Amino acid sequence: MSQLIEFLEAVPGKRWCTAKWCTTCGHRHFAAALVRLEQPPEITIESMMSEVPFGQFQRLRDWSDYLVSIFNRRRGPMQPGLLSSQERERVLLRWLERLIAGEQADVSFADHVLFHPLRSQRSSSCAVLPWFNYGISLLRASRDHSLGETMVYFGGRHPQYQSQILKVLDELNLETVAIQHAFTQVKYT
Repeated sequence: MSQLIEFLEAVPGKRWCTAKWCTTCGHRHFAAALVRLEQPPEITIESMMSEVPFGQFQRLRDWSDYLVSIFNRRRGPMQPGLLSSQERERVLLRWLERLIAGEQADVSFADHVLFHPLRSQRSSSCAVLPWFNYGISLLRASRDHSLGETMVYFGGRHPQYQSQILKVLDELNLETVAIQHAFTQVKYT
């Protein structure tokens, strides 16, 4: 079992906050403990995240909160985040490489990655286009409604992909209340 999974399995017992977008404590205890796992240059948060076993990660009760906490958390005032923007890109690209190579993960893994860390990446990020292409391919293969909703939100952040998203949703005839609601939340040109 990976060191990161062992750490994350113990988090609920420690009662550390990992709630998405927490502005009260900012996950400070969780982040500080995670940083203490690092033993650079071999063991870093980037290396642990890059190789985290998808299935084990998704079986964790709060895996989506951990995903957001790790990708968005800052170490402290005037300090770099848990992952720099370049480290985030490398983790995302490594995950995509593993998925394309056939490593198994539920559709919900890609759904959450596209919704949280990918959607918040700048459009110029080298991870955005390959993940967008993967998301569209996965949407065509799975016809997953939640992934369809995520792709609508993704297009709100990355408008250059809106026409492709609309085309695929139309091709698949995916119309749900959640997808329609997503369209009311983001502006498509």
